[in-house]
Amino acid sequence: MLILASLFSACIVFEPMPTSTPQATSTESIRTVAATATTSITPSATQTATLKPTETSIPTATISPMPLPYKLQSETPLYLQNFVHPDSGCGWMGVGGQVFSKEGEPVANLVVWIRGLIDNQPYEVVTLTGTSAGDSYGKAGFEAFLSSKPVTTSGIFSIQILDLNGTMLSEQVFFNTSAQCDQNLIIINFVEE
Repeated sequence: MLILASLFSACIVFEPMPTSTPQATSTESIRTVAATATTSITPSATQTATLKPTETSIPTATISPMPLPYKLQSETPLYLQNFVHPDSGCGWMGVGGQVFSKEGEPVANLVVWIRGLIDNQPYEVVTLTGTSAGDSYGKAGFEAFLSSKPVTTSGIFSIQILDLNGTMLSEQVFFNTSAQCDQNLIIINFVEE
């Protein structure tokens, strides 16, 4: 033991060395890429035309009017003194007449539509050709009372011929009236074309 002790006494005591823990080290790896040629196309400025809008007309359907079969007979309206209602004298104003076919024959059962204003009030009367009220104007005649006194109007009254279904057979014809007692009956005839 002594030997051991002397061995130890002559020895330098070594202090333990710190132990190191292995640590990861980074190693850079370099990757080499072979260079390749890349062609790129850079667009150049191009000129483009700008279209200006133009006015475009929209087609519309045009309907050619069919000529209506009846027209105003020449030389009518005719302004007369009331001979149909002589007892009424100047206290009556009205319109009467007939409608004729192409052959000149009176046509019954047509609608006579009269419109206008009396004392600024709308006035409308519908009558038929061939009624007894129209007999004084001839076969298949018509008559419509307008006022209990003659009045002067211009372009206010109109007359039109229709069939029994309401189909127009003539244009709307405007006529004048007179305040004179010798012109209080207006005769208007229509003829087929």
